[in-house]
Amino acid sequence: MLQQVCADIKPDENEKKLWKKADMVIDRYNQITGKKIQKFHNGSRSSAANKAYQTLKRGYSLDQIFAVFAVKSRQYWFYKDGYHFFTFPTLFRASNFDKYVNEEKVLEILREKEDKNATTNTK
Repeated sequence: MLQQVCADIKPDENEKKLWKKADMVIDRYNQITGKKIQKFHNGSRSSAANKAYQTLKRGYSLDQIFAVFAVKSRQYWFYKDGYHFFTFPTLFRASNFDKYVNEEKVLEILREKEDKNATTNTK
């Protein structure tokens, strides 16, 4: 009986979408840094994928994450010594990410994207 109940438990559509978005976060990170962060490790989700997933699950959007990447990847402190501080643990620590997403440069990028979308939708 217990096996049947466990077999019937399937991830919901929202969870699948979040994992797909987490994969997109890793792809963008790898594109920026030239690193090869893996999405899976030993058959299960990597810690990087889990960090991206948890950030998305807390309600942050891909646009917000990508805006943080755009700003932080250009700040000397983060990219010096080969992106030494541009790491998943640093970027996705909840207390850090909350601050990063509210920085003025990140908010500017998000406003510009929002304005662009509004202009496109009214045409």
